[in-house]
Amino acid sequence: MGGVPELRSGLSTLPAVQPARSVPEALGLVFCGRSLPTVPVLPVAGSTLLAQVCGAFAGVTEYAVGRMRVDPNAFGVSPADALSTDGDAFGALHEALAGWSNAAVRERAEAVRVDMLGPVTIAVTLMEAGVPRATALDAARMAAAYRSEALFGAWRAVEEHLPVVVVMFEPRLVGSAHPTFPLTGREVRSLLDPVVDALDTAAGTSDVVIGVQVPGRCDLRTVISSGISMLCIPPDASVVGWAHWIQALLDNGGHVAWGAVPVDRPLGTNAELLWRHLSAIWRDLAAAGVDSESLVRRSLVTPGDALDGFAPAQVPGVVSLLDALGERVAESAAAHRVPRLVPVP
Repeated sequence: MGGVPELRSGLSTLPAVQPARSVPEALGLVFCGRSLPTVPVLPVAGSTLLAQVCGAFAGVTEYAVGRMRVDPNAFGVSPADALSTDGDAFGALHEALAGWSNAAVRERAEAVRVDMLGPVTIAVTLMEAGVPRATALDAARMAAAYRSEALFGAWRAVEEHLPVVVVMFEPRLVGSAHPTFPLTGREVRSLLDPVVDALDTAAGTSDVVIGVQVPGRCDLRTVISSGISMLCIPPDASVVGWAHWIQALLDNGGHVAWGAVPVDRPLGTNAELLWRHLSAIWRDLAAAGVDSESLVRRSLVTPGDALDGFAPAQVPGVVSLLDALGERVAESAAAHRVPRLVPVP
């Protein structure tokens, strides 16, 4: 099993999907010179996280951004393709790997992050495209496990020492605590567990962080119990109801990357209100029994969702807010306490 490193408190981490239209621009936004560089993904058909997934199957194509077409007569998992990162969809990954030897790119790096579409989102998308339920579940778990191994292996081949953070992006897990969710908790676990197991096996004795990013409310018990080591969620009041499971994640050496910079509303130029909201959630979690010191020490910050809703020129402003918020988290961790809540005027 791979080791789970303790990432620096307040470390800011960016999702892969952002608005750049070229690989060099994308690398400049979320990769080069970052403390936790993220391999970018372009929001254009053929280069998205979904396009990367489509390459793991026979008979599946992305015909428009976020749109999958399945040929039922040809459909199936292609293990050789799922275990490969060849192809145009991985152009940014290839550029990132090639540029990793550049000291200016990696001089501040404490870990490196690579995202993939999560198995729950893959399964639900396949079902919506007409694939029978049982077939979609089997195909999603197999393709995601293979793909996670391929991404981890690609990075370990060029970076032997720094932790590799593999994050499953799971937008279709939003609402998974609701009775109308299309999958049962057992089915969700059956999808997440093989990816966690595959990455633990691939890592051997090296450091790996296995993350899940959900841009909304979800069944945290099922997600955390899969054995992940980083949870990326918005600081929503509903998380207090999952305090026991948040504590379990922390007890196992895991981290919470708080999606504390929203992407669905106008942002100011000051991180103070974002900080007050996050610290209020921390206080409520501490009151619900979460150990305050480990909570703050193992908290990172991230945008609430992908950045492709912004114009490229707006991304530096979002990143600036995120980094300022991360500094506040680091200062709080240094003081070994949950910050006192200051009322919002």
